[in-house]
Amino acid sequence: MFDIIRAQGIAPVPFSFSKLYFLDDVKNRIAKAPNLEEAMKLRNRKILILLDEYKEDIGLMKQFSEKSSAAFLIDLGRLIESNGFKRAVELAKMRRFLRICVKYEVPFVIASFAKDEFSIRTAHELCHIAGLVGLNYGQARFGLERLGLYLG
Repeated sequence: MFDIIRAQGIAPVPFSFSKLYFLDDVKNRIAKAPNLEEAMKLRNRKILILLDEYKEDIGLMKQFSEKSSAAFLIDLGRLIESNGFKRAVELAKMRRFLRICVKYEVPFVIASFAKDEFSIRTAHELCHIAGLVGLNYGQARFGLERLGLYLG
């Protein structure tokens, strides 16, 4: 399993990852998109798309799943680092977005974007955090493993 972190020079073994990708090294393979319409323009490239806001549009997501070589990057760090009402809103948006991703087989990957060594979660913990947004353990594990396909 793999993860993307912001911190540098950390070994992946204590956290039960095969490899930790550092954001500075892989940021050229991650594209930011403000919405799904902009993400649709990037779907033919083998990159990860990080949405600014997880809004669901079933029509666009069906199209994305049919002819896409890109995948959506789900940032669990937004949940981990926020609190209160902001966390609740972000959790609900991610849950609705991922429900559609699973239903229509839209490709997605999961990452934590940990800022330092002390905020890195183990692979097992990330799978359980992904359970909060509606993924079962197998789907979360698959999302962490698929990260290597796009960045490896």
